[in-house]
Amino acid sequence: DNVFACADANKDGKIDYEEFFRWLYSKGDSPAALRSLAKRVSWPPGSVAVLAPKGMSPEALRLDAPMPCTDDDISYWSAGGPAKVRARVLEDAGVLKLGKEFTVGLRFRVGRGQTGGSGYDTLVMGHEGKHWLAVGHGERRLCCVDGKRGVSTVLDHVVPCDEWVLVFLQPRGDKTACFTMDADGLVEVGLFDVSLVGSKLDKMGWSENEVQIAEVALWSRLASW
Repeated sequence: DNVFACADANKDGKIDYEEFFRWLYSKGDSPAALRSLAKRVSWPPGSVAVLAPKGMSPEALRLDAPMPCTDDDISYWSAGGPAKVRARVLEDAGVLKLGKEFTVGLRFRVGRGQTGGSGYDTLVMGHEGKHWLAVGHGERRLCCVDGKRGVSTVLDHVVPCDEWVLVFLQPRGDKTACFTMDADGLVEVGLFDVSLVGSKLDKMGWSENEVQIAEVALWSRLASW
């Protein structure tokens, strides 16, 4: 709470990106403090869609999703696992297809998982079999898969287990850049050898192990922060 109070410079009860990075680069706080703060950081403004248990934007968006759970003041969907519960888009309101310029943001949490091997747990998936963002079994590395082409990219970045994580995706030519947050702030952790341009969000939580999804946000531009 002391960390939050210091970062919330205008005392409005939330932390925008300008406040966050001003705090980040003026303080020497531990990675643990940074990770605990990540769950409260606000999205960049101007998103065209937000999918979250606490509310959908625009209101015309409709999901078939599991009942929300709440932990530490965070509402989320628990998907995947033995019950194979998934969230499916029923009405996309014309805003979930990725254009030539886009940003996708995802706030999620994963555990260590009970399934090993070379498989992966998909967090968000497009309508044509493109797994926008997934977490590999075993070492829990970030990955992206084009099911139709049989192309996948696994990054060196390991997702911390049982902690809320922020990841952003943006186009980079015929590839997709992946950003996440660590002790140094928001950093690019690698390029997926898959283009997501033209893909439309269709499912969340296509996974053998349980994944917890708090928010998915889309921008029709290269969002800056």
